[in-house]
Amino acid sequence: MSPDAQIALRRALEQGPGFCPPTLLTGPVPRIVLALKAHAATIAAARLRALEDSFPRTRARAGDRRFRARAARHLAAAATLARPLEAIGGGFASLWRGRMRDLAAAEWAWLESHGAPDVPALELAALAGRSEAEVEALGVQAHPAARLVPLAEPAHFAWDAPLVGEGTVLLISRPATEVLLTPLCEKARALWPLLAHPAPLGALLAADQETVTTLVRRGALVLSESAR
Repeated sequence: MSPDAQIALRRALEQGPGFCPPTLLTGPVPRIVLALKAHAATIAAARLRALEDSFPRTRARAGDRRFRARAARHLAAAATLARPLEAIGGGFASLWRGRMRDLAAAEWAWLESHGAPDVPALELAALAGRSEAEVEALGVQAHPAARLVPLAEPAHFAWDAPLVGEGTVLLISRPATEVLLTPLCEKARALWPLLAHPAPLGALLAADQETVTTLVRRGALVLSESAR
């Protein structure tokens, strides 16, 4: 099937048989309509399953009925229909409130972190043997797998097991193969935008040494290309 035909078929599946070009499929109209409906049902089921697989903790906490009500709203949105299955959960957390939104946002960030590129994280050992001036001049930025999730109800946030520490934002990092969850204080939210691009390590340490040290320990930073 040509790319144009695939686009036309997708439009027909999303908007109904009336949008199917007469030359796209052959055969009696009733059979074409039945075929489109069957194919659309298969795709809808796959989308729902992908969403359920992306948010197992949110689904378990909310219950199937409540989860599927939100899922129906999410899957009916035009922006969702345009996404591939692996990105189907983007924006789903916005349909929740409070602690449920925190959990859904954390689950999606966990998935993004898990699928991010493998890049060696900055380790404290890499700073050993360097002078203070050299350390301060190093350019660093956020690891591709690092995410920061603001929590609306941090006191009620729960994952598979209790998290160590308290904080109003949740750091999700993957320095190696394991995804780590670390609560951080509010200062981390102000610091995080500075890490979108290479920044001198010295300036970051001067702004918030405790948070920067935690970010390094949790594998959330990388050396910029010029510093490697």
